[in-house]
Amino acid sequence: MISKEMKSRIEAAEEMLSKRYESVTIGVRRCFRLDDGKIIAVGCMGAYNALVIEYAESADEAKMNRFEDGDLFFLDEMDEETMLSNMLQEILQ
Repeated sequence: MISKEMKSRIEAAEEMLSKRYESVTIGVRRCFRLDDGKIIAVGCMGAYNALVIEYAESADEAKMNRFEDGDLFFLDEMDEETMLSNMLQEILQ
């Protein structure tokens, strides 16, 4: 089970991403299509109290749950604004 803070940060990250990228639902996951066709999603790692951006090369790969994890964003190391900024920087690299 995820904490209220983690759920809130996931929602904030998804809101930020929805303003920049096309939102797509793959299975039951809310994902986002990047300009190059890659699919990203916000995931959580409860054991580490962290969020992660997950990347799939295409919608077909995402449908098969073939996501690669990006960097971890630890909730206790940064405020929400910093976390969102860092996530966006990672995506744009």
